[in-house]
Amino acid sequence: MDKLGLEFSASQIEEKLNEIPESYSQVLRLYYLEKLTQKGIAEKLKITISVTRQRLGIGNYLLRKKTGDPEFLKAQVILYGKK
Repeated sequence: MDKLGLEFSASQIEEKLNEIPESYSQVLRLYYLEKLTQKGIAEKLKITISVTRQRLGIGNYLLRKKTGDPEFLKAQVILYGKK
């Protein structure tokens, strides 16, 4: 359970990621679940590091809005580990 008392299953995490635009969820998956660096994500997706950072920030913001949990994805990765 995360610090706000919210707990999400792996399927709920996927559901929340699927509710945000793919350009953001893709970067979040690569960063948090596949543990790629920002540079690695930029190279894999053929985008700049600046765009990678922007998508991480916006993606995290969108997840916070959907879940009401400011640390949603970070907390869930710690709980459930890598997929």
